[in-house]
Amino acid sequence: MTLREFLNRRMRRTGIFAAIAVALVWSFTIRAPMGSLENYLMGGTFVVGLISFIFVSSRARCPKCGAAIGYIDTSEARKHKKWILDAGLDRCRSCGLHLDERIPPGM
Repeated sequence: MTLREFLNRRMRRTGIFAAIAVALVWSFTIRAPMGSLENYLMGGTFVVGLISFIFVSSRARCPKCGAAIGYIDTSEARKHKKWILDAGLDRCRSCGLHLDERIPPGM
């Protein structure tokens, strides 16, 4: 598994969990009248889902060195763009582990 696959899998899991939570609350509040407590609950759940997605994505750690990765552009479409390579958004800033480098098993 590469670092790119590791991060994408982590983001996918978080996104699915947040979407399921929002869908569950939405299914219970769909028939609520406008301005009711249930409508505010739905809005709050959406915001909490979005914040949890951002929180988990920003807390990712490098499996090799354990340092916080921060923002790395894991998009396949932009992986060869010069500005991403120049900015260092394609590797861990601490140990230099590249997104397409294999991660040894057990890390």
